[in-house]
Amino acid sequence: MDEIKLTESSVHGDYREVIEVYTYRGITVPVGFHTNGASVPKWLQWAFDPFDENYITAAVIHDYLYYKKRFSRKEADRIFLEVMLKTNTPTVEAYIFYSAVRMCGWYYY
Repeated sequence: MDEIKLTESSVHGDYREVIEVYTYRGITVPVGFHTNGASVPKWLQWAFDPFDENYITAAVIHDYLYYKKRFSRKEADRIFLEVMLKTNTPTVEAYIFYSAVRMCGWYYY
């Protein structure tokens, strides 16, 4: 599975921009979409970089799904987990992130 392509540095605060269209299972993230990567609390970013290559693709797709609300929150979270498991995210990490969005994602959705 290819990794999503983002600007190397921030464009607005902690946000980066998608620089190449990315499609996964009919979900197309357009050029110019802004993302903050994985929504990791500042105090945990020493352990989980929001733009880590292991889960950045899943995080951007998830951000886009929350933004567009094309799917229910539950389905968007399931897709997030699915993409993490298909990429390089270690299984334990994938389930930690998935559990976090299931518990706290309502705030952003």
